[in-house]
Amino acid sequence: MKVEIQSDQNLVNDELREFVERRVEAAFAIEKSRIESVKVCLDRVIEPRNGNDKSCRVEAVLSGKQKVFTQAMDSDL
Repeated sequence: MKVEIQSDQNLVNDELREFVERRVEAAFAIEKSRIESVKVCLDRVIEPRNGNDKSCRVEAVLSGKQKVFTQAMDSDL
């Protein structure tokens, strides 16, 4: 399983990259053989009402090219 971590705003340092990779590996361990790749996108989102939030989007590509997608936003991911 290939794990790719992206961020447009330099949010990802080596420590965070290693943490995300460990969490992805643990979360998908049972289904690892059925997952071709996982892409994690971390970004800052500035909204007038809520201030500075962070966004985490995860897209997993399964065998057969089917995709699974989820997203979360919070002040501290």
